Amino acid sequence: MAEIAKDRGAAAYRRGDFEQAAESFALAARLDPTDPIYPSNLSAVLYEQGQYIKAVDATINSWRALRAKHIVEDKPSTPLLSNALAPKLATRFAKSKLNGILSGAFSLHDKKPKKKLTSESNLGIEQDIDVFVNSYLEENGWASTDGKVEELWAVWSEWRATVSRCNLHVKEACQQAMAEARRRLRDFPIFRKCLEPTVEYYKFGNDPIRSLLDGVAKTKEFPINITNLRRDKLFDLAFLFGGSGDARHVFGTIFHLTDVCSNLKRHEKVPTMHLTLVDIHPAPLARVMLVFAMMRKILRMPRSDDRRFEFETTIFYLYTTILMPDYCHNIVIDTARELFLELSQGGKRVLSKCLHIGQHTLEQVLPVLEYWSVQLPKTTKEFLQVNPANHLVGGIPHVKGANSLTQNPMYMQMLRTAAQQYGSPKMTDIPCYDDPDAEAAVYETLKVLLPPRSLLDRHSVIESYIRKQGGTEQTRLRAAQRDIEENWKPNPTLFDNSATEHYKFSHKGYPVISSSPHGILRFYLDAAMYIPEVIKKLTVDTSAFAIMMQFFRLATEGVEELEDDLTVEFVAGDVTAGVAKLVNGDLGPRPDHFPKKYLRMWLNNVPDYTSGPLGSAVHLVPYLEDSKYSMVLSNCLLNCSSFANLNELCFNYTYCHADGMRDIFGILYRDEKGTTFDEMNLSVFPRQSFFSSTVYKKKLHDYLKLMFVRFLCPPRSPHMPFRIDEPWTFAYFFTFLIYFVQNAGCPAHWVGEILQSIVDDKLVTDVIPHTGNLPIQPAAKNVRMASARKVNLKPWRAELETLLVSVKPMLPFSIILPEDLASLTHQDIATYTAGITYTAETRFDISPFIKTAGLVFYNPSLITDSEIGRVVGRVVDLLDDTSPRAQGVQLVSMQESLDVRKGIVSWKMRKGWVETMVKGGWKMMVYVSNQGVPGTR
Repeated sequence: MAEIAKDRGAAAYRRGDFEQAAESFALAARLDPTDPIYPSNLSAVLYEQGQYIKAVDATINSWRALRAKHIVEDKPSTPLLSNALAPKLATRFAKSKLNGILSGAFSLHDKKPKKKLTSESNLGIEQDIDVFVNSYLEENGWASTDGKVEELWAVWSEWRATVSRCNLHVKEACQQAMAEARRRLRDFPIFRKCLEPTVEYYKFGNDPIRSLLDGVAKTKEFPINITNLRRDKLFDLAFLFGGSGDARHVFGTIFHLTDVCSNLKRHEKVPTMHLTLVDIHPAPLARVMLVFAMMRKILRMPRSDDRRFEFETTIFYLYTTILMPDYCHNIVIDTARELFLELSQGGKRVLSKCLHIGQHTLEQVLPVLEYWSVQLPKTTKEFLQVNPANHLVGGIPHVKGANSLTQNPMYMQMLRTAAQQYGSPKMTDIPCYDDPDAEAAVYETLKVLLPPRSLLDRHSVIESYIRKQGGTEQTRLRAAQRDIEENWKPNPTLFDNSATEHYKFSHKGYPVISSSPHGILRFYLDAAMYIPEVIKKLTVDTSAFAIMMQFFRLATEGVEELEDDLTVEFVAGDVTAGVAKLVNGDLGPRPDHFPKKYLRMWLNNVPDYTSGPLGSAVHLVPYLEDSKYSMVLSNCLLNCSSFANLNELCFNYTYCHADGMRDIFGILYRDEKGTTFDEMNLSVFPRQSFFSSTVYKKKLHDYLKLMFVRFLCPPRSPHMPFRIDEPWTFAYFFTFLIYFVQNAGCPAHWVGEILQSIVDDKLVTDVIPHTGNLPIQPAAKNVRMASARKVNLKPWRAELETLLVSVKPMLPFSIILPEDLASLTHQDIATYTAGITYTAETRFDISPFIKTAGLVFYNPSLITDSEIGRVVGRVVDLLDDTSPRAQGVQLVSMQESLDVRKGIVSWKMRKGWVETMVKGGWKMMVYVSNQGVPGTR
């Protein structure tokens, strides 16, 4: 019976059915506990499943049975050195121990129950295996070239070194060392640098408002409504907004929650809501802080105070358009000054109540607020010269489509019908206020949005113009234009002290605004109609002010009603790399009760610049709460035309369709057949079985090799509007590998074997790198060769060693380093700086603001200056280059800093490599990875 069960297990193992194999081998071991083969087979399949604790136990049971087969003086004894099974068990024992410890399955510092030590106890068996290994290696020679002996020696050397290290410190010290190594990995850049560091400031958003209480976009699954709030006890809501921009989705989510909570009974608890806003540019964050500060001022004023209306008007102009009346301009300056002083002096929070700004972000935001707190040397006349009528892409007659009120008469008729149904009077006393077309025409002519009706008497010249009173059309127009130049000011928040002073982003210090506010008004009207009562308050006053203030009054009321239950956290930085840093404290102290994970995240076309859904999956999905409501949502704006649907988009970045995302990544990728104008939606897909039951080991290895070659050799990107960014670095690849162990449930050693082959420069693959332009289509051919070959990884060795030496203690799988690296620590890595000269200034095909920079170091005795350009143009050729020149080049994807205009670059590298390069007279230059061209000399 045991033999039959073993045969069934062997058949299941061969076909990759590890669960059935484990059941059959376990049955065989129970039926005949005296045969060491059965628990040995069981330990092998448990090891392949990643069940390392059980694999160790099964190995010990097999060894115990093996000892029983070798009786000396009537007692079980150490197996003979000639026994074929014993070295296999010894190797598997050490590998199971190593991968179990490193993956977190158990710890050498775990307290074990005190038991009597005997030769047949588990500890006694472990000691016996150790004795056997010493004898076996002495018998076979420590320098044996037999592959199995070499493996036994290597894994036991690593295992003993691990035990020795742990014996020298307590558990807390071990945890600290791992935490520091994790911090070092987070400190490495996961994205390449831009050629110059100035970040573009996006002033106005152009997408519909998205409340994060809504469910899946099309199916409306998993909304956070009153029913679900009660049933699933959603008392602490944590949402993150990446690329938060003007925070329209934040405000929409705030007043949506207050509407949901309005249905709670008096005794029911209002949920707390924590909103984390992350933006790579500090100016949008500072601008949103100003809006919150003005809301606080409004809430502190009596409802009868006329100043409330002035502050509402200021929010309207600040948020919507390029010019504002001088009295609004003064409010912006005064509020910016007050907020700057409040945040910089650390006193009582009044304007910044409910806001949390960590020190890391504060250091970036305060200079922007200070910049806005004084009169800027900008004039309305010059601003309008930069933004004339014919320059506005969104101006009449260009504002078209369903999103524009002016071009959607059916929508306007619906609003008017609703207003009339609830008895709202038609307001015809002043032209333009009930006619979006007329107001849009005024904007196109004067570049100002009309002030609210009740403040129009402060603008008599503009009132005469829109009423067509006095003089000719031309005289009225010239008078209005003069009035605007004299009494209206540029919106201060459209300027910052970096991007708008950069000639690539402005004209003589004035930003070029290529959008019209009238193109997006419907979004704000639609968002306000989340609230059932809004429809009853509609009027035919469809002016920009009426629409925007309906939105912001709801948001202000929401802030007031949520009061202490609302926290708005601001974080300056990249969201993809930044969330891990934020929750682990790398950006500075953060209150303990702040969320470490989020229920939902919204990425405002961030994936367009950060490797698409792959970046969201690897770097953000791990920070979702364990909830059926959890999801990462995003939209695509940069390159919608590059993909026919979301399936093509996903495949381009991941080589996976939805089923691959589910099986390999453990992620549900919804609506893959949706268009690129639809939302992407990622959620955790709970595994119902072991990873090994879903994905064959060979399939995973083939996939990891395919992606690794993609990381090393980024394909070419087309130009706008088809540009596709793949900015990843070698550090990104390490995080990518770790994801599979820590988040996808993959057996640790499956991933470790791939990295080990990279470390040993023994990677064998049939992958053919993609050398054409992106995107990579699902039907792409010729991605694999007829037969596999060993690829040459020496040109990436320096960067690989930098990472290995820095982060090895935190890797969740066993890696054996070569002797020249094994004794090194992170202290053997240093930061180096060099001067550079930019040579790509006039190239139209290179943007200095895309994350494409790479460094190439080369030995001029092997590769000449004239040849190095061809090398970076054909990086893929290095994979199969066995000539001596391949020994004379090193490619580095990670830079600590880079600014081609200042002529400086810095990077991390092992000291030994730098010494070798200096001694050999090596040279270095910056190249552009997505075009394969030199960028400096």
